[in-house]
Amino acid sequence: MSRSCCSDLRRRGSALVLLAGTLCVVSVVSGRPLHAQVRLIEPDAVQASNLGDSFLTLSAGGCAVRYRSGGLDRAHHVLRRLDLITRQLNEWSAVPVPLAVYLLDRPGWSDLGMRGVYGVPERTGPNAVALAAEGDPGTVGLWRELLQAPAVPLVPGVPLRGTPEEAGTLAIADVLLQIEAARGFVQRAGLLGERAWIGEVAAHVAALSLFDRHERSRLPEIVALFRRMEEATEGHGPFSLESFSPTPGPADEAELRRWLWYQARFFGAARLLIDKHGRKTVARLQKLSGPRGVLGESELLAEYDQLREWHRNLGSGFPQQ
Repeated sequence: MSRSCCSDLRRRGSALVLLAGTLCVVSVVSGRPLHAQVRLIEPDAVQASNLGDSFLTLSAGGCAVRYRSGGLDRAHHVLRRLDLITRQLNEWSAVPVPLAVYLLDRPGWSDLGMRGVYGVPERTGPNAVALAAEGDPGTVGLWRELLQAPAVPLVPGVPLRGTPEEAGTLAIADVLLQIEAARGFVQRAGLLGERAWIGEVAAHVAALSLFDRHERSRLPEIVALFRRMEEATEGHGPFSLESFSPTPGPADEAELRRWLWYQARFFGAARLLIDKHGRKTVARLQKLSGPRGVLGESELLAEYDQLREWHRNLGSGFPQQ
């Protein structure tokens, strides 16, 4: 991590409280060494002076959602997802993967000085993520523009609050939240790699495996979402895999487009790996990481023939259905 990046993260008054006792989450940090090139960028866990005690808490085994008055329905929905995610990730890892999500509305996002764009999950520390509490016309406009679509993909049913498109933006945020949760798992399970892109692909593998196990009916819409991300950001690339570096939260639309370009291709790579080993893919990656707990690029490319072509082509394109 560069010195300027570290300084920027320390200056942020937005870093949320990550105290395990407050969140009812047990935090265990892996003792495995991390490769310098691929360490996840995570801001220091410091208490924001303006956070106050205005948050309510819902908790389950190994996870918690902190929300403000009026946000119980959204908090309950997010907690159900978190509980499912953390239970499965903890089955795959000997090191628990705790996670807390702070639900913020747009004014709260601004008041806490979040670096990223409202509507896109932002990691605020080793075990916490900030997430949109509600969709609004701004999140609808953001995702219409990012996806180059006349309307945000809708979710089934009638939302309790807001318009169907606003609810659709929350559904997109929740898909990205699952991948963000998997990034914490990758760090603790020894699935980071010799190159930054390897840990990202591993996170997408874990997240996609969870969708396959527990929300298989949604897979076509999730695949369509990432394909649309790829198509919409095609004119903003290509970028090289070597130039990729993790970010705590894309700060503006240009940075967000670049980030989505990479995410679409990492998702495509994850599908290639899962196509070969199915539900055993995570276990296979853990075996490949070996005693060092680091995934080697040469070993990974040797294991997956199709990944070599993806690597040569900078990850463009999706495998055929």
